[in-house]
Amino acid sequence: MNWGRIFFGGVILGAGMILLLSNAGMVDAGEAFKWFWPAVLVFAGLLSFVANPRHWLSATLLVGIGVVIMLSLAGAIDA
Repeated sequence: MNWGRIFFGGVILGAGMILLLSNAGMVDAGEAFKWFWPAVLVFAGLLSFVANPRHWLSATLLVGIGVVIMLSLAGAIDA
């Protein structure tokens, strides 16, 4: 199973869902994408670690950066 292709497809699917909901007037696309891209970093880091645990440093950095950005957006930290 090619995890990179599945991840990329999931990102495209998620972005498409945000745009569809934005066109329907259900969500603000800017606000949704503001939260979407840090989540992509976190999932990319987790997927990188699961696919190859020897790449733990890059996976940890991706997850850490994504979490810090999400905490900053939530107002939990000042970054």
